[in-house]
Order: sequence, then C-alpha cells, then structure tokens
Amino acid sequence: MGAHERSVDVDFTVARPTFTLGSTSTNLNPAIDIRGGNTRLEFGEPGIQTDGIKIEAVVTAPAAGAGKVGFIQLVMADRRETLDNNDNRKWTTDEDWVLDDSATAPFYFAPIAVGVGFENRAFPYLADSPYNPLGPAAEVAGNPARKASSASDSFIAYLMYRPGTDEDDCIWVTLGIVEWYWEADATKVNNVWGVNNADYPDPLAPPPGQNTHLLPYWSQRITAIGWQADD
Repeated sequence: MGAHERSVDVDFTVARPTFTLGSTSTNLNPAIDIRGGNTRLEFGEPGIQTDGIKIEAVVTAPAAGAGKVGFIQLVMADRRETLDNNDNRKWTTDEDWVLDDSATAPFYFAPIAVGVGFENRAFPYLADSPYNPLGPAAEVAGNPARKASSASDSFIAYLMYRPGTDEDDCIWVTLGIVEWYWEADATKVNNVWGVNNADYPDPLAPPPGQNTHLLPYWSQRITAIGWQADD
C-alpha cells in the first residue's frame, strides 16, 4: 500500500499574565531575637512592618484570562536543640524540599481571584516569621526545657496562576519565585536566653522576584516532620 506523509504547522499564542514580584525584610532591630516571653527564637514578628519577610506581587491577567493566583512555599529546614538534660534533638528535612504547610495547603494563604477588564489585577502576598520554640523554664507536661537552639532554613515561595474557575479543567502554573532564608542560634545561661549568631535577608537588598516556569515539587508536608534524637 502506498504511504502518504503529512505535516501540519500550528502557531500558538500563550496568554500569560504579567506580574511584578518582590519582597521586604523586617524593620525590627534586632531582626532575629528571643521573643514571646522567652519562648521563641524568631525572625521578625507577625504584624504589619514586622513580619520576618513579606513577599508581594501584582498580577495582571490577559484578555479572557480570569482565574486565581496564590503562593505555594517550600522549605528545606534544619533545626537543632539541646535539652536541659543534655539530650540533643533535630527537626530536619534532610536537605529535601517539603511543603510549608498551612490551613489552606498546598497554598500558604487561600488563592485570590484575578479578573479581566477593570478587575484584571490581583495583589497576592505571603508573610512569614519563622521561629524555633524554646519551651518553658522547666519541663511542663512533656514540653521539655531547652538550653540551646539553632535554625538554618531555606525557602522558595512560588507565585502560581490558574485560568478559569474551580470547575474548569485547568492546571496551576508558575509565574515566578522568591528565594529566602534565615539562620540563628541561641543559648540559655542562668535561665536567660541570648542570640549568638544570626543571618537573614538584608532589608536594604531583599530577595528579588525571579521569572520562571518551573513547578514546585515536594516529598511531604512539613507537619509530617517531628523532633527526633540527634545522636
């Protein structure tokens, strides 16, 4: 039988939202400190102008591109602590990216609508003030007292967009990312906590937004990780 060869040329126009994406670091001084009545080693503090980091975007939908936007955040965490009885513990993702869980998971905050016409702009944001719990002065109901604590966390916040409504067969895609971090260690001497070392995004040069199409991938949720013995 004779064979026929066919070819087809197809042009696609990708209607991708335009956006701006950036961050601000806390204006607290010191940015990382013992807070919450000696119960937290914390970067920033929840509140306007005081969050450890705030990531903000302005997303403009294309024509016929109404949908939703929101942030998904991944974290690579490494937390360590020494208890008053000299036991060492760790809370770590073992250099793996996991979902920074929340009540609206997988999104950090619930996605918001972006429309068309006069409503074609949306202003999603993410605010975070990560901390290590320092526990009580003495063990209370299984909550152990600590005498040393450290944190070294990296984060990637993904700005996500999905056209259509919840009933439409559409997928989420990435518009951009912001990468950020915090590191600190603290010790307790004579029942008084003090921060020894701290590193965090420079308020004068906060982490910028980056344009990317790469999707977030995580192995598990951060809430699935617990404190373990650190031998």
